[in-house]
Amino acid sequence: MRFIFILAVVLLAFCISGCNTQGKWVRVWQKDNDTGQWYSGNAAVVGPNRIVTAHHVVDLHDELSINISANRLISKWKIFKIKEMVLSAYEPYVFLECKGVKFPDSYIYRIGKGRPFMAVTNRGTFKWENYKPKKGDSGSPVVNKHGELVGVIYGHVIRSNAPLYIPVRRK
Repeated sequence: MRFIFILAVVLLAFCISGCNTQGKWVRVWQKDNDTGQWYSGNAAVVGPNRIVTAHHVVDLHDELSINISANRLISKWKIFKIKEMVLSAYEPYVFLECKGVKFPDSYIYRIGKGRPFMAVTNRGTFKWENYKPKKGDSGSPVVNKHGELVGVIYGHVIRSNAPLYIPVRRK
């Protein structure tokens, strides 16, 4: 019994310390051409040149410039194009691709199943039950206890500030 408890503590410490989540998201910036104001959100890296985010993060743009500053490995602007939009019960999510980017394998989330365990944002990594969404967190990865991507953040419940996410599925 003691061994199981120690193993559980070690696994929990591994997941809380990051579950290898560093660098697995990028910041998405877009400029409103009418007002000149900049808006930001996040996206999860799901392929060598592919990211996924909530639809409202990219709004109605077919392509947009994204500042890739994943774990300070890359820091440059690249043009990403929407390759696929997937409808969900909550809000669509979109996959974007860029031919000029190649994320290392260690930066790519495996899409999995299960319950949310952590939210990975530009502000840090939070246990799901303690996470309070802030403006700009939309599109941030939501991972299960194995560090696999299960969804992206899209908002919160108004009265309680409980986080809401869009489940992301494999094709």
